[in-house]
Amino acid sequence: MRLSDVLGHLDLDVFPIVGLISFGTVFAAVVWRVFRSDKTTMRRAAGMALGDDRDKSTGKGV
Repeated sequence: MRLSDVLGHLDLDVFPIVGLISFGTVFAAVVWRVFRSDKTTMRRAAGMALGDDRDKSTGKGV
């Protein structure tokens, strides 16, 4: 019995469905979190990429 025979008899139709359901769940959770966040949180998150990379306690760069 070859590997292609073994894999040919397996029911692999469930894996794309599981992947699609998990992607949809994560996508919906991210969208829900974005729309439920307040403006101050979003403004702070938006400025993170533009913020200073220095450690506030030591004053040294990261």
